[in-house]
Amino acid sequence: MVLGEAPGPEEAHFLVALRRPDLVIVDVNLGTVSGLDVTWALTAEHPGLRVLLVSGDDAACDSARAAQCGACGFLPKDRLTSSDLVALVGVR
Repeated sequence: MVLGEAPGPEEAHFLVALRRPDLVIVDVNLGTVSGLDVTWALTAEHPGLRVLLVSGDDAACDSARAAQCGACGFLPKDRLTSSDLVALVGVR
């Protein structure tokens, strides 16, 4: 179930605090702000929060960079499936 979509980092922080999701999906390329920075801030503010970074540009990120900013993983958008999401939400 999708609990919300945030148009920017401030709204993302608000929604995570309000809804306490099992998983947050963050695009690496957010335009004016880096998804890596947003992920770092979210995981610092909410220890234990699982964030999956995604990108349409394979060169924008990799699993090692994702882990450095606190994400549980990285997937290119063209390889992201509903099975991936079910597995991530179901595994702690």
